[in-house]
Amino acid sequence: MARGDGGAYFKLMIALRLALVVSLLLPVVAAARDHEVARQVMYGGACVGCDLSGRKMLGGRFYGANFSNAVLTAADLRGAAFRGAAFGGADLSDADARGATLLGSNFDSAKFRRAHLEGLIAKGAQFSHADFTNAHLRDAEMIAVDLTDARFQNADLTGVRFSHTILHGADLSEARGLTSNQITTSCIDKATRLPRGVVGRVC
Repeated sequence: MARGDGGAYFKLMIALRLALVVSLLLPVVAAARDHEVARQVMYGGACVGCDLSGRKMLGGRFYGANFSNAVLTAADLRGAAFRGAAFGGADLSDADARGATLLGSNFDSAKFRRAHLEGLIAKGAQFSHADFTNAHLRDAEMIAVDLTDARFQNADLTGVRFSHTILHGADLSEARGLTSNQITTSCIDKATRLPRGVVGRVC
């Protein structure tokens, strides 16, 4: 293009400068879009007895992982997903697992003392002998899970959905917010302890 064509030359320079600005901004936009994805870290393999207390594992994916007896006290597990994972005997006291999903995972004898589990979704998971003392489970979903001999002293169970859940031997006598309607499809036995006025189905 001839330099003498002032109008066209000016327009070309403006277009080139705009293209340069866009090219500089694209990495920033991409980084912002990838921010959430980067937080969805996969945790596989075995980490038996690991000390992960206070760790930030927001949105982590625990697929087939073995974290038996691991220490995750005060860990940030908000929005985390557990599938076929082994956390038997793990200590999640004071952990924040709001909105987490636990599918077919084993948490037998795990400790959830004072843990924030609001909105948690558990399906086909094992919680036999788990300790939920002072835990916050408001609006959580417990679907087809095994809570045999689990303890819920002073736990907040307001709005929790217990669907086809095994509550044999579970101690819910001091739980807060539990009503009979929440456990109509679940199974209790003679060893199950419920709050005063709450009744369940023996099966």
